[in-house]
Amino acid sequence: MHKLLAALVAGAALAACSNNGAAPAAPFSSALSPTGVAPKFVAAIKAARPAHRKPVTTGSWHPDLFVDDNGSRTVDAYKYTNAQQWNNYHGDIDGSAGISDPDGNWVGVGGVNYTSKWLFVANPLGVTVQEYKDGQSTSPSFTYTTGLTDPVNVTSDKSMNLYVADFNGGFVNKYTINQNVVTATCFPGGSVEGVAVRSATGDVYVSYNDSLNVGHIIKYPNFMSSCSGTPVATAITFGTLGGIIMDPNNRLLVCDQTNAVVDRLSGAGFNTLSATYGVGYVSDPLHATLNRTASGGANRLYVSDPALNTVWVFGYPGGAYQSKLDSSTIPPLNIPMGAVRWKNFNS
Repeated sequence: MHKLLAALVAGAALAACSNNGAAPAAPFSSALSPTGVAPKFVAAIKAARPAHRKPVTTGSWHPDLFVDDNGSRTVDAYKYTNAQQWNNYHGDIDGSAGISDPDGNWVGVGGVNYTSKWLFVANPLGVTVQEYKDGQSTSPSFTYTTGLTDPVNVTSDKSMNLYVADFNGGFVNKYTINQNVVTATCFPGGSVEGVAVRSATGDVYVSYNDSLNVGHIIKYPNFMSSCSGTPVATAITFGTLGGIIMDPNNRLLVCDQTNAVVDRLSGAGFNTLSATYGVGYVSDPLHATLNRTASGGANRLYVSDPALNTVWVFGYPGGAYQSKLDSSTIPPLNIPMGAVRWKNFNS
């Protein structure tokens, strides 16, 4: 999974194509565990990896939740029901289909009609990001490898570009979908855990942690055409940060692992903490996603909590608890690192 920071040697070689991004002067240290989970939970999530189950065989993804189950090294697909019951499992994507270490995931959509759908899975052990077309699970439709050292999270924009957060490499790479060529690389200066894009403006937001495991967020303009970044949310003190996403009202949601909440940031410079999610439920929020409603909004928040072997489902934007997937789900979850609906909000 997340490998040692010697991977920055490879990161330095990427600087030539980094569009004004400069590699850190020296490797930064990180006390995070090899899984990217908050350090205080490392001992709690050690588990054996059992043999797994059956491939997803449906012709299209509808209406599925994909969970990156790191303990079993699979991506499990669960069918949604109106009662928010998740024991309607219908298969997985596993090692035979290219998955060895699933971490963050994302369903990207392209075009004005959102007709093209791809499931992207960051795969640190394989040093890849795997792409699966709508309904496909027996093998990846495309694999991204160029310039990666430790890919842990992934997102896309509406112009069909892919962005990959590389934790121990300390950078974000940009690709054109279905092209294994890095078109931009930015180094924010720490261990990168999340990336979100506002397609309307081209702003790219990156969550990362410094050498003291203190979280920060930086904004890169124009789809990372420049790596001259602007820090945001500077008035807010974070613990160790996980993933970051944007909601339909252009507010940022960031996973604060240390404080066991998902923070919603709004206002000028995103310096207003306008809501918190998961209080009293979540233990280690690593990654989060929002579903996409028929009107283009979002009404459910999915939070992956590997320390509790749980994916939490909250109403959005209200935040009321709705349901969860955990060790009692069929099949049971074992270190879920990411969870995404087949239609997620794609900003």
